[in-house]
Amino acid sequence: MEKNDIRRYIKERKARLSPQYRQQCALAVKAAVEKVPQFAAARTVLLYNSLPDELSTRAMLDDWYPGKKIYLPIVDGAEITIGEYIPGRMHEGAYGISEPESGINAPVQIDVAVIPGVAFAADKTRLGRGRGYYDRLLSRISTYKIGIAYHMQLLPSLPGELHDVRMDCVITEKGTVI
Repeated sequence: MEKNDIRRYIKERKARLSPQYRQQCALAVKAAVEKVPQFAAARTVLLYNSLPDELSTRAMLDDWYPGKKIYLPIVDGAEITIGEYIPGRMHEGAYGISEPESGINAPVQIDVAVIPGVAFAADKTRLGRGRGYYDRLLSRISTYKIGIAYHMQLLPSLPGELHDVRMDCVITEKGTVI
């Protein structure tokens, strides 16, 4: 399948998930991420504010802050930068996503990045929404990358390109691909 065919296929399958199943999955993935040794040792985490069709990160934000310093993406034109998550100091950014009010200008050490995807493959390749935001961001930072998704978003293989950044592991409600 071509990338856009995969995106449509996954979108249709996610639309059929019940709210209860979505919540169960989000909690199972959160618990699995917390068991990853790199996460347990991390002081700084790049996370994301989930869109309605993505695996929810709400419980992650609530439970991991302030014990860990959380950074969130900020869409800035064709790029994403990062800003520190501070409750009450967020605003609605691009695509209706809640973002930090301001970005970080100086280089920041990110110990672990928790990354969304439309689909992931057994070899830990990632298919995003097609704008390349995360590939460009992740190519600029050195961090342990954890892809998170519903199990049905894990496919045997994906079409890839040289600039695609692979995850170090992928976690779904049914397990972890290392």
